[in-house]
Amino acid sequence: MSAEMVRVRFGGPNGPEYREMPRSEVPAGYTPVRMVGIGECYVDMSTYRASPGFRHPPFPDAAKERIVRIHQVVEQYSSHTFEQFEEGFRKDMHPWREIALWELIVDAHQRFTSHLTGEDQLTSQKKEDIFKAIMWMSNHFPDHGRVRLGATASLTAKRANEIFDWMCSNERASLLKERRQTLRELLCNSLPGPETVSIHALFGEECKPNEAASFIPEELIAAAEVILGVDVNTGKIAIFSGRKLLESCEASGQGIEARVLHVEMDFDTTEPEKLAALVKVVKGEHD
Repeated sequence: MSAEMVRVRFGGPNGPEYREMPRSEVPAGYTPVRMVGIGECYVDMSTYRASPGFRHPPFPDAAKERIVRIHQVVEQYSSHTFEQFEEGFRKDMHPWREIALWELIVDAHQRFTSHLTGEDQLTSQKKEDIFKAIMWMSNHFPDHGRVRLGATASLTAKRANEIFDWMCSNERASLLKERRQTLRELLCNSLPGPETVSIHALFGEECKPNEAASFIPEELIAAAEVILGVDVNTGKIAIFSGRKLLESCEASGQGIEARVLHVEMDFDTTEPEKLAALVKVVKGEHD
């Protein structure tokens, strides 16, 4: 059986570095925690200091209720208080993504531990092993079909892969996307990125979303209520999403109170088609 690989955070002259290594080789004194935006990671708690800055104001009650449900499970395996847990989300660039992922973790934990009703040490160990496995899976489940899991002390390989397959199912993926959208609308009053962006910043190689961008292209498209294409040569504008909202604002004589994204491009190329395709993939349709 291959060694279980884990992520470890090391300090460096240019900031923290993250490396993958076998769990058995993790230095003594390093503790496993889940860092918002990073995932499960071993850190040296004697030197680790979290950034004090908040990216988001205190969350509304509807969001806090969801975090309470998550923390009720997490506190069984972590010493983090609810306040510390919530603060972690408020420091994240895209808390709606992390909260939705944690909800998936909690769903999986409840589904696959509901039959473990005993309070003895063996039952507690089984539940903890399942939780640790799910945490690992939460960092790898997009690679469904390429990762196979081995057995742990109390979790068979068959059971581990059953959990993994459930987390990777189309139904879970759809629910994850739906939750992200709901939470984004609840927590984000502005675009999670620039209001004006070049189409080249949205796409990387082979017309895929640009992973090197300082924002997440799919999140930016999803959060925009109106998406306008702007021709860099003539200044002309084309509507790619939000036509009904614009027409409604025009009919009422009111200004536009919406999240508007301007995408600069060359109308005489295939760039409009590229943006239209991305909008359709993210939103399900385009104007």
